[in-house]
Amino acid sequence: MGGGRREWLLVKAAEGSEARFEIGPAALGIGRDPASRVVLRDSYVSAAHAEIVEHGGERCVRDLGSRNGTRLNGRALAPRTLQALQDGDVLRIGPSELTYRCAPTPDGVAGHPAAPASDEVPTRRGARPRREREPASA
Repeated sequence: MGGGRREWLLVKAAEGSEARFEIGPAALGIGRDPASRVVLRDSYVSAAHAEIVEHGGERCVRDLGSRNGTRLNGRALAPRTLQALQDGDVLRIGPSELTYRCAPTPDGVAGHPAAPASDEVPTRRGARPRREREPASA
């Protein structure tokens, strides 16, 4: 997908926390393993569960042979088979919902801002994302 488009994944965990992950040219690994870009800590999620890759000019998702499978818009994906993604498609991995989004960049130049090497989405009851503190006013 490259030129002129910005792509991201909105991840909503079962308890309601949300996170956004920019998708760049490299594969975006999803799983329980801390080495994954999108870490989902839930027993229904395999260590290396799924990945989002670019293939033939399209953004695609592939289940990596996970134990509990991956669903795309309610349909189970065949293991290790690429499936093209469209804006608004919803992946279900364990109790988490991941929405693929893409939009043209305002200046027509691909936008892939730097992202942390690994992000973790809390998926257990009581786990909450960390909030930044407001600077104290003088």
